[in-house]
Amino acid sequence: MYSATKSSVIFFSYASRFQLKDKNISVSCLAPGPVYTKLQTENETEKQLGWFGSRMALSPKRVGEIAVRQTLNKKMMTVPGTLPGIMSSIIRILPRRWIAGLCYNLGKR
Repeated sequence: MYSATKSSVIFFSYASRFQLKDKNISVSCLAPGPVYTKLQTENETEKQLGWFGSRMALSPKRVGEIAVRQTLNKKMMTVPGTLPGIMSSIIRILPRRWIAGLCYNLGKR
């Protein structure tokens, strides 16, 4: 359910950006990977993604800094962090059924 909601927000942001372009209104979408907002989030990320998850995670402060800078630069899509950005690019080119299976298996851990 989380992935479907995130996808909807991304595409809603794209559509809003183009519909509001003539009014000189810019819409940016923030799609961070794991963000360590509390200890429970850190534990859950490490449980589901292991070492890889801890390498992808960012602090809320860092995500905020990147989001504000990218929004002020009118960037349409922001994925903070090098590794999350790379993963986001890979996810876009892989078949959807592979991604759905991967997300399902990660959620079972």
